[in-house]
Amino acid sequence: MRTNMLRSFFRNPLSISACLILLVFSGFFKFFDNQAHAATPPDFVGRSGRTLVLNGQPYKFTGLNIYNANSNGNNCWYNLASGTGLDTALNDIDTGASGKAKVFRAWFFQHMSTNNGVRDWTAFDHTLSVAKAHGYKVIATLGNQWADCDGPWTSYAVGYKAEQWYATDYKTTKGTAPGLPQTYRDYVVAVVNRYKNDPTILFWQLINEAEDKARFNDSTCSSTAMITLRAFADDMGSIVKSNDPNHLLSIGTIGSGQCGAVNTDYQDLHASPNIDLCEYHDYGKTTEPIPGDQWNGFQMRINQCNALNKPLFIGEVGIGTDEQVVNGNLQTRANYFDQKLSTQFGAGIAGGLIWDWRNGAYGGSSTRLYNPTAGVQGYEVGPGDPALAILGKYGLGGATITPTLNPSPTILTPTPTSAPTPSATISPIPSLTPTPDTTPPTVTITNPLNNALISRSSTITISANAADNVAVMRVEFYANNNLVCTDLTSQYSCSWRVPGKPNASYVLKVIAFDAAGNSTPTSITVTAR
Repeated sequence: MRTNMLRSFFRNPLSISACLILLVFSGFFKFFDNQAHAATPPDFVGRSGRTLVLNGQPYKFTGLNIYNANSNGNNCWYNLASGTGLDTALNDIDTGASGKAKVFRAWFFQHMSTNNGVRDWTAFDHTLSVAKAHGYKVIATLGNQWADCDGPWTSYAVGYKAEQWYATDYKTTKGTAPGLPQTYRDYVVAVVNRYKNDPTILFWQLINEAEDKARFNDSTCSSTAMITLRAFADDMGSIVKSNDPNHLLSIGTIGSGQCGAVNTDYQDLHASPNIDLCEYHDYGKTTEPIPGDQWNGFQMRINQCNALNKPLFIGEVGIGTDEQVVNGNLQTRANYFDQKLSTQFGAGIAGGLIWDWRNGAYGGSSTRLYNPTAGVQGYEVGPGDPALAILGKYGLGGATITPTLNPSPTILTPTPTSAPTPSATISPIPSLTPTPDTTPPTVTITNPLNNALISRSSTITISANAADNVAVMRVEFYANNNLVCTDLTSQYSCSWRVPGKPNASYVLKVIAFDAAGNSTPTSITVTAR
């Protein structure tokens, strides 16, 4: 039968013509791919369709979020921007991951490159120099959806980037934190020009966890959310690529149904021509290697990015030691990381990063146990954590996993809900609004006590306990409504210098925020003597 079919085929001129057309186009696209490879300078990571490429070879990565790599100790957790802290961190990660988890993601925010209102690249230069010495590549995130580490904002709500910021304010001083010398748009031009020839940077990321609510506390999305966020991505993508053609670019999305990227909007957003990668953050579904539903889940994002012919990476995967299924057991947590990365690399991701690293001198891996009255907080991974070996297993030169469209993982108990069935056709869903988390966190001030007498001109520690049904993201500390500091990690505390005025009373207020933007304040009064 095959012989007769071939004879029939070659006797039909239309069949021959169709074949020749296909061959021509096939050659064209192969040529185009080759040219794309050739256009990427040596040692820079490029892409060929859904595959990342380094020096002509497929490239995949694992690693951690070391978001405070550029912190001086006062603007974003503990200091790594000088001294030996970052060098120690990378040595410890190399030891645990056998030198195969060679990527970290860090904040490269304008606030971290500004000293007394003047541009200062010292922290960034240090981070990239240390990373290069250890053979690491860095995902450089240029701004934050949230106020954390992104500027001396007067309040958390003011620092949140709402739709007006994505529409116009990113181009103006109105959208810039006090004391910073440039608009976001101008800052991005400056930073990408400074480092455009440094292959230590894996790729740029416009915003950490970009979303486009009309206002900070809104629980629904505006009808223009995707259009506004896409226009921002188009503009900034053009700006970045015209100034730095060497590096890839990502928008920076959570990916699980946030405003501007809900359901099919996610694909429309990532279709922006200068955006090279898709992103997903994996939290709250520890026992599900393929988390989420059929509208905004991981499998949906894989399908959409495959349709766009762009790679997808896991920018953050977090498992708290205080989750019930982990309960402080680091090896159990590592097993869940193993399950997730095995399945997700099998589904075709380009890379995966655990949230988050903490140096041994600052506590190392979380030791928090399950507490049914508190939210999950114990994400930290430190020296000697068995999760590092899992990163090494799937990192550079690690396990080779053949991608499958519909992976079937072995699930640890408890058994999760079945993953959504992938579909090549993406159909609109009538309801596009994700179910909001409306439960606010709880917070109490544990030190000092209410009506306490304190010494004037002294430095005291304000301490607080905070919990949430999902996760506490940050705690802000105020003295007489002036923001003193923000703490991102439990146990929450802040050092406050008491003014010298005698017999003065002060209202100390603490506000806890969760991931959905819900907040709870509490306050006490103290008197300086």
